Amino acid sequence: MHPNRRPHSPADPSNPRAERSVALHLARAAWLVLGAALLLKADWPPSCTPRGGWDIVGAYQCSIRLADQRGWIEAVLLTWLWATPILAIMILLRWLRD
Repeated sequence: MHPNRRPHSPADPSNPRAERSVALHLARAAWLVLGAALLLKADWPPSCTPRGGWDIVGAYQCSIRLADQRGWIEAVLLTWLWATPILAIMILLRWLRD
């Protein structure tokens, strides 16, 4: 650090770390909203349909059959379902490291 510069306080709005934190929270919220929208709009195959729109365990159990439909919403939902746990683990590891 330059000797004439004071370090940013965490509450300082010009703090680049605070700006990054806000951006990350907004991105996480957008990711969850995207997943909720996909879960509600997906056309599940008749052979495997989760109970209700918010049955996450059922959605994971039936997710491999989403590829049978060949629609873009189902393809994105399949990707979202399996990428989300990986992202959650990465966030958790980052929190544990800091």
